[in-house]
Parts: sequence; structure tokens; C-alpha cells
Amino acid sequence: MKILFIHADYIKIEVKKKAISDADEINAKNLEANECLVVWTTVEKDDEKNKDEILNKTIDNIKDVHSKVNAKSIVIYPYAHLSSDLASPKFAKTMLQAIYENLKEQNLDVIKAPFGYYKGFEIKCKGHPLSELSREIKVEEVGEKEKCVVDSVIKEGEKKITR
Repeated sequence: MKILFIHADYIKIEVKKKAISDADEINAKNLEANECLVVWTTVEKDDEKNKDEILNKTIDNIKDVHSKVNAKSIVIYPYAHLSSDLASPKFAKTMLQAIYENLKEQNLDVIKAPFGYYKGFEIKCKGHPLSELSREIKVEEVGEKEKCVVDSVIKEGEKKITR
């Protein structure tokens, strides 16, 4: 799982055209959020091996960044452009929906851009030290055990965090 976080004054999303046959059903062509944390999310093929652990670590990371930047809302934005090793559309759609539903169940203000569409967007990044962050969440084998590793890249430099 690869994630790019942008803490934004606003994001405006315009749904353009269906890109895949198994796209989400949409109710609105235009979405908008203010004072938000936009979570550009790429689900990768290896995520299928440890779905629950990847899902839990992803949610933990979203909640962590959300609380640090004190955003009013969260926008889950399916974004296939952070990796060349994509999960199947069916699995990616399921994971993105699970992230959305889990955050909703925790009473967070969250919206999800539709999966499987070409979209236009306008965003205004806040531009503070935590306004642009990335995470790579993966499971690595360590002997006979596996551990979930979170790589963090901050705009000013890189550091690796193992949790």
C-alpha cells in the first residue's frame, strides 16, 4: 500500500468518465471537502497476502496523520499512480471501501472519491512541514515471522519508521 497525504485548505473533485467496467456506482459528479486530509491511496498486489494487517496499519497511519494536522475531514482518493505493481481492481476496490467504512465507523468525517473513474481535481495544499507526507505500508518476512513495516518520507527528508 502506498499513500500520499496532502493537508489541504480544500479539494474539489469532478468525476469525468468511467475507466473500468467494475467502477463504483456514483451518486454525485462533484465532490468537495474543506480543511481536509487528502489520502491518495494505491493498493498493491502484495497487499492481498496480508489484507487485515495492511488494512489495520493503513487506518492507523491515516488516523495518526489526521490527528497531527488537525484536519476536519478525510478524503480517500483512489490513485493508481504511486506504484507499478497494482492489486487487481476487485481487491483494490474492496480495500478502499474497507478503509472508508472503518474510518466512518469511528465517527470521522470521511468521503471517498469513486474508484474506477477518470477524475479532475483542484487542490490547495496548506504548505506547512506536515502538509505533504508519504507512507509505504508492506509486510516483510523476518525468519518465519512477518512484520508490517511503514516507510515514511517527509518533504524535507527521508526516514524509516518500523512499527
